[in-house]
Formats: sequence, C-alpha cells, structure tokens
Amino acid sequence: MPFSTSQAHVIEYIVQSTLIIRWRLWLTNNYVGRWLDNHTHYRMSLAGGGADNPDQRISEDINRFIDGGQVGYGIYSFSIV
Repeated sequence: MPFSTSQAHVIEYIVQSTLIIRWRLWLTNNYVGRWLDNHTHYRMSLAGGGADNPDQRISEDINRFIDGGQVGYGIYSFSIV
C-alpha cells in the first residue's frame, strides 16, 4: 500500500530531523572532545586568551553550519536537500 502525500511528508520530516540531530551530536562531541583534549582550554587560559563559554559557542556554530541559523542556508540545505 503506497504512502499518501501527508504520510510521506511526515516520514521525510522525521528522517530529516533524525539526520540533523545525529549530525549535530557527532560534530558537537567531536569539537568539544578536541577542545578538552590535551588540556587545550587550560593552556589557553594560562596564555591569557581564555574564551567565554566555549561550549555554547561550539553549539551555536555547529547549528549555523548545519541549519544555517536564521538565514536557513546551512550545509544540510546544500548537500542533502
């Protein structure tokens, strides 16, 4: 039995949302792991170049990279859609 148009849109939305969430999770874990690896954050503060809220900045930058932020032209729009 084929899907109706509304069912297809719901499935597409779920698959799209799942992909974006997994992609954001992987990127966030990767960048936060690199930030905390080898005590980079500590060495940066000793050098006098401490960053304010690096975890929030990483999260916001990844969101803009994938979703495009408020503009809506992120990497997902160009590569998948």
